[in-house]
Parts: sequence; structure tokens; C-alpha cells
Amino acid sequence: MKSPPAPEDEAARIATLRELLILDSGPEERFDAPTAYCTTRFRVEIALVSFVDVDRQWFKSACGLDVHQTAREVSFCAHAILSDDILVIEDALADERFRDNPLVTGPPHIRFCAGAPLTVGAGHPVGTLCLIGTRPCSLDDGDRAPARTRVRHGPGPGSTSGRPGRIGLTDHRGLRRQARWTGSPTCTSAAVTTSP
Repeated sequence: MKSPPAPEDEAARIATLRELLILDSGPEERFDAPTAYCTTRFRVEIALVSFVDVDRQWFKSACGLDVHQTAREVSFCAHAILSDDILVIEDALADERFRDNPLVTGPPHIRFCAGAPLTVGAGHPVGTLCLIGTRPCSLDDGDRAPARTRVRHGPGPGSTSGRPGRIGLTDHRGLRRQARWTGSPTCTSAAVTTSP
């Protein structure tokens, strides 16, 4: 397993993440709706909105996963924030960075992962919108174009503090247009089943 390096702008990236006041906050429909949509639209078991902190990745929304964070050193999302492109791992067992990762060899048994960076402000990647499957998948050549998912932030309604009070995905559909999944499991709200 190869632990992800820190981005060149790590100090500014972490400062931007902290300014969002999002870490360890409660569930919100504006994050849960896109992840629920992604599991059914792309037929994957897991969809996440993940924020990459100093030593952990924390899940603001985790559809299909019962944990709220993992260590950054085993995080696929910490690799995804290193580029503006969608990170696509078609088969984690065939990728030297991940083949012996405990998230591959044990639960949730990741085989496929696609993560689009969430960026704010001057383009600091604070996290990802991530799709995870337990079977290998591939993308069509035309679907490998770079994609950016933007996060916007600003004062909440009626706020006079000037501090960030709201955050929302402004282009979660960008990932939808960039990817077509084949051979994936089907995820329903009640249970995960495998398509033939």
C-alpha cells in the first residue's frame, strides 16, 4: 500500500477546510441527496462526500457505509485530491497503491473507486465526491475527461458574522456527466444486490 502524499498547498488546504466549519457536523439533506442519487444512478454500493483532514478522512455523507471516518493513510480520497481529474481505480487489487490496503483486503472490500475533487476558494481540494463498488468497473475513453466538483461557501441566511455558515455541492452533476458505469452492483435503499 502506498500512503498518499500531502498536496503542495497542504497548509492552505487545511486552513480552508477548517474555515468551512463542516468537520464533525450533523447530517444534511444537501449532502445526503447527491450520495443517495449516486448509488442508484451509478449502481454502486457506496457514495461519499468525504473531507480530507490532517490525519483522517471524514464523511459528511456516507450512503451505504456505516462508518464516519477512516485514517487518511488508507484513504482513496486523499489520493483523489492530488489532481483536478477524477481519480478512477478500475480494480484496486490490480493497482499497486491499493492492492494491500485494508479497505480492499477487508470491509468494505473496495474494488472500484471514482473520486472527483471538491474544491473551494482558490481551488483548494478539501475532499471528494466518491463512488465505491465491490466489483471491478471501467469507464469509456470519452468519460475520462477532467472534472471538477466545486463547493461554495458563504454566510448563511441572515448571518452578519461574515464566517462561512453554509456549504453546498454546486456541480455534483459534473461527475454524473463524466462517467458511465458497467458491470456494477445495483444498490437500492433497502439492500445491496448484485446484477447478473
